Amino acid sequence: MVNLEEFEIVDFIPVGAVVWNIGKHMPEGYIPFVYIDNDCHILQDRPKYAVKIDNAQIIMSSHLSVDGMTDATKKQFLLTKGGKTK
Repeated sequence: MVNLEEFEIVDFIPVGAVVWNIGKHMPEGYIPFVYIDNDCHILQDRPKYAVKIDNAQIIMSSHLSVDGMTDATKKQFLLTKGGKTK
């Protein structure tokens, strides 16, 4: 389980951030968002965000796996599945 103290809790999806699909490792009720580089690596110098939302675990469990995709396809998938931004 990740520690929520690692995340800034927000009520919007940050511009340019993508869903970090860490499955059941996120506390109940939160969806994590991170920033990635062109190779789909998490940018460690950027903040991690979490959005509190009803049915977050259902949303996370239905988020499709990106295993087996090329980096370019994975990035496009992550960028298009990030949701609306503020």
